[in-house]
Amino acid sequence: MKRTLLLLLAMFFIASVSAQDAKKCLPDANQIHNSAKFEVLTTMPNFSLTFTDATKVYLYQTLNTGKSVLLDFFYCGCGYCQTYAPIIDQAYTAHGSGTGNTKFWGISYTDANAAINTYKTTYGVTNPCAGTAGNGDSVTTMCQGLFTWSGWPTYSIVCPDKTVHWDINYPPTATGFDAIFTSCGSASIQDNEHATRISYMFPVPAQNKITIDFYADVNSNIKLEVYDILGNVLFTQNSEVTNNFYKQDIDLSAFSDGTYIVKLFQNDKLQDTQKFVVIK
Repeated sequence: MKRTLLLLLAMFFIASVSAQDAKKCLPDANQIHNSAKFEVLTTMPNFSLTFTDATKVYLYQTLNTGKSVLLDFFYCGCGYCQTYAPIIDQAYTAHGSGTGNTKFWGISYTDANAAINTYKTTYGVTNPCAGTAGNGDSVTTMCQGLFTWSGWPTYSIVCPDKTVHWDINYPPTATGFDAIFTSCGSASIQDNEHATRISYMFPVPAQNKITIDFYADVNSNIKLEVYDILGNVLFTQNSEVTNNFYKQDIDLSAFSDGTYIVKLFQNDKLQDTQKFVVIK
């Protein structure tokens, strides 16, 4: 009887450890991870990050050079992030530590720069990372709205053509990303990605604020306007810009529930029109 009980306890412990290895960190609960279920191939909107060393990067600008980008979504208090950090750093080192055709970007949705730098030192992370001061919270929230989210850490690769392999190589191995990096190749972004346009708006639907990212293809005057469905102009921002990506935050506290239209003008010529919805 004792041997049977001990055997059952041992089997339960092994099963518990195996299940634990397949989990991710969640703020309020643990969730079993299934990498086959959550791997999705789609396209990633453009975004910017400012790393803890103050370096600012734009996803599409990086992809346009033929680079692939690995996104490591983590937060400093995540035990699994801490456990797997050295493995991710092995992969980062093997791929040239940022000097080759692959980039590794760490993204924290909740941590300040000081906490991230301590985390990097403690757990041997050498790839650049961005937190709340560098748009990490907004990028994480955007991805949570676009893809199936199973917790932290989440590893994803964006290829040069903007396609993204979501939630891959978990639990991670140092060589587990290699096949996807190879399959990405070095395809260029389509020509229309170089046109002046609205890259993305977030969040949609919006409540009290919306962020509009746009790209200007040449040095020019750019005007961004928001209209209600009756054609009334509710917001205007007009400025001279250089060839670059830009972000405009719009306060929606005075906006009512409904549909609104964003128009992007370049030198008084309409370039792009998008809609968004406000729900309060």
